[in-house]
Amino acid sequence: MTQSNRRNIDREISRQNEGMVRKNDTPPRLQRRSTKVAKKEEIMGVLTDILRGERQEYHVKAVHKKGVYYDNEGRKCQRDDEVMESCECPAKISDLWRTAELLCRLAGYTEENEKLEDLPPTVIIDGAEEL
Repeated sequence: MTQSNRRNIDREISRQNEGMVRKNDTPPRLQRRSTKVAKKEEIMGVLTDILRGERQEYHVKAVHKKGVYYDNEGRKCQRDDEVMESCECPAKISDLWRTAELLCRLAGYTEENEKLEDLPPTVIIDGAEEL
């Protein structure tokens, strides 16, 4: 068998296997993710976009209060306050702000590190009062 034939067969097999779930596949939540740490401004920017309605996030890394909920497909999920998890529930404002606080803490931004003169002016979010 020539090398080009082998490549064509491999491509055909991979096309057939697309969409199939194998037992030995690593679940998405356990796959290795990039280790990029978002800057505080990036975190707050994304959250502001969501609050303004300019961005819709269903797959949000969120920090939830402890408890049980059911996602969009009816699967039972556990919410844990200390765990950042990727979930399929619609993002709630309280979850987003708690997530921002946790991400800022993880990135090393703490209230003790910030001096009053270094703080940016208050951000006013258009449309937030409607939420």
